[in-house]
Amino acid sequence: MLLQLAWRNIWRNRSRSLIIIGAVSCGLWAGLFLMGLTSGMVEQKVQLVIHDELSHIQVHHSKFADDEDVRYQLPEGDRLVSSIRRNPSVAAVTGRIVTTGMLSNVSGSSGVQLIGVDPVSEREITGLSDKIIDGEYFGAKQNTLLIGAKLAKKLRIRKGGKVVISFQDVNGEIASGAFRVAGIYQTVSDPYDERTVFLRREELRPLAGSSGFSEIAVLLKNSALLDQTARELQSAMPAWKVETWKQLSPEMELIVAASDSSTIIYLSILFVALAFGIINTMLMAVLERTRELGMFIALGMQRIRVFFLIVWETLFLVAAGLPTGLMLGLGTVAWLHRNGLNLTFYAEVYRSFGYASVIYPTISPRQVLLTVVLVAITALLSAIFPARKALLLEPTEAIRR
Repeated sequence: MLLQLAWRNIWRNRSRSLIIIGAVSCGLWAGLFLMGLTSGMVEQKVQLVIHDELSHIQVHHSKFADDEDVRYQLPEGDRLVSSIRRNPSVAAVTGRIVTTGMLSNVSGSSGVQLIGVDPVSEREITGLSDKIIDGEYFGAKQNTLLIGAKLAKKLRIRKGGKVVISFQDVNGEIASGAFRVAGIYQTVSDPYDERTVFLRREELRPLAGSSGFSEIAVLLKNSALLDQTARELQSAMPAWKVETWKQLSPEMELIVAASDSSTIIYLSILFVALAFGIINTMLMAVLERTRELGMFIALGMQRIRVFFLIVWETLFLVAAGLPTGLMLGLGTVAWLHRNGLNLTFYAEVYRSFGYASVIYPTISPRQVLLTVVLVAITALLSAIFPARKALLLEPTEAIRR
């Protein structure tokens, strides 16, 4: 009886009811879109860090992380790489020589990270060859290197330009060599492009006096196997330090951990605004029906039933807006996930923070449920104040109005 009465009441003023339904639909659409956009940006950032920079797992000498000194090597690197490759969870693996140094030309100099790579296996890990925007990926010529677009712009270096690299070798002495720029690459991260220079491993090794690898990078077939595979590798190589991308880049793990919390804050602000709209509309409805509600109480209807009558009316209006909001929100996220949200006019700004300028929103069932629950809580809280107003009506005064 009470539910039927509440359902009929919400359609007595169709315009007002449709406004609330529309507001709920728009609020839910905005909430799902915001959550999908945030999740998509964070997920893309993680994937870019893994596939462009760190890989899933890296193996180092225990002291290497202190200052990236080329002295701290993994001896018998090829044997370690072969051992890791036999792990069924591993998709690709490569050994690198890594050190910090200086790159200079006639226009100036810049501190860089020098990475000696095997061109073939490095392509499988980072896809570096696909990021070349000028020149070529390690061609037939010897003593060549790859630099990032940001560094090339900073030092006014062109393809084929001559540069000099210098750094400390394993004996602590200054080593240097002249190279030509074979190609210029560009990732989505300007800071990475500005500081990272790639050389052939076999050309950096004699300059550094290195016989092993500074690091071994491991790419997995499935990210879900990250922690398990790291434990297996650490057990197989107890003398060396095995770290996941989360340990190598704690700021990225912090971003991932904070993304849900920040999104809930944004959604809460959005739904607080929605709540004020619902409260205002339902309060108007109660005030317009003061005489009617007073008569209900005078005729013997329990005050608590009047309270729940208003609550049910509010919940019905919000429930009516949920399907449309869900369809709009999920439809928008699905379409943008397939086609991308193109923000290339802000590409330079996004690259300065290491984010892609084309965003592909994504949303999980848990996030959809969280958004719907927040809408339901908003509706319930919004119903209390107007319902309480009806609860406190005095029948004699209400009938005289």
